[in-house]
Amino acid sequence: MCFGENIVRILDPQPYFEVYQTGRNVRDKKVYLAEYKRYVEQSIIYDRSYHIVLGIMRDITAEESSRAGKEALERHTIEVTNQVIEKADAHRARDCEPARGDDRGDQSCAHPPEGVAGR
Repeated sequence: MCFGENIVRILDPQPYFEVYQTGRNVRDKKVYLAEYKRYVEQSIIYDRSYHIVLGIMRDITAEESSRAGKEALERHTIEVTNQVIEKADAHRARDCEPARGDDRGDQSCAHPPEGVAGR
């Protein structure tokens, strides 16, 4: 970041104007600063007694990266689980198909689980 630069070079001024005009503060809004590849949590507060708008930013890049990593892991886990279920369903469907000339139909699917003796 360059000190002495105009703040609009880094931040969108629109939320600051809105807070000033409406008097409604913004709290903990997540903003991505693309030029700096940083996520910040931004609060914008209008102080009526001094007629100033304050901007407070907290760098949350590490938290956002961690959250994104967890979300990617969750998506991957769901994909793998779905693949396992699909394979199990395919095996079950294949194992339950009656052989040619077999008139037992679905009875051929009634295999007891492994380790359980049949009746």
